[in-house]
Amino acid sequence: MQKMLTLLFAIFIIALSGCTEKTTNIEPESQSSIISVQMADMEKQISVYEIKINELNENLHTNEIELNYLKEERDSYRKFIDQSIEYFSEDELMVLAKSEFSYVIEVNGLAVPPSAEVEVKSGDVTITLIERVTAFPALPLYIHEKGFISGNAWEHLHFQDEADSVTGTDGTVVVSYIYNYSDIQNGSVIKVEITNELQERLQLDSNVITINVK
Repeated sequence: MQKMLTLLFAIFIIALSGCTEKTTNIEPESQSSIISVQMADMEKQISVYEIKINELNENLHTNEIELNYLKEERDSYRKFIDQSIEYFSEDELMVLAKSEFSYVIEVNGLAVPPSAEVEVKSGDVTITLIERVTAFPALPLYIHEKGFISGNAWEHLHFQDEADSVTGTDGTVVVSYIYNYSDIQNGSVIKVEITNELQERLQLDSNVITINVK
C-alpha cells in the first residue's frame, strides 16, 4: 500500500512539473503578444499626435504671416494719419479727438432722448453716466487725450435730490457712474442738471434732464 501511495505521489509530481513547464513556456509568449498590441496602439496615438502637431505648426505659420501683414497695414495707416494731421486745424483735430470718445446717460437702462425728458414707472430708478473710449485709438496719443471731457465725467452732473446710493465701474474702455433712487412714488420728478460741455457731448436739447415717474 505504501509503495502504491509513493508511486501515485511520484506520478502527481511529474504531472505537475509538466503543467508548470507548459505554463512557463506560454506566459512569455502571451506577454509578448500583449506588449506588441500596446506598442501598436501607442504608435497609432503618436501618429495622430504628430499629425495634430503638424497642423498646429501650419496654423501658427499662417497666423504669423497674417499678424505681420496686419502690423504692416497698421504702420501704413499710422504713417498716413501722421502725415495727414499736418493739414488739419486745431478745431478739426479736436473734433477728431472727441470722436474717439462717447458719453451717454441712461435711465433704467434706456438712453436719454434728445428732448432730455424721460418717463419711468414708479419704483427704483437708476441713472447711469457712461464714458466709453475706443479700444484702438487711431490718433496719436497727444491728440487722442484731448478728446476726454474736462475734469472727471461725474463732475458734470448736479442732482437736485441726492441719490440713495452711488456706485460705479472702472474699466479700460468703459467707465460708468451709477446713481440709484429707491422706491420712487408715482408723480415724483427727478431732475439732473448737466454742464454745457456734457450737453454738447450728449447732443441734448436741454441741460436739465427731467425724469417723470408715473
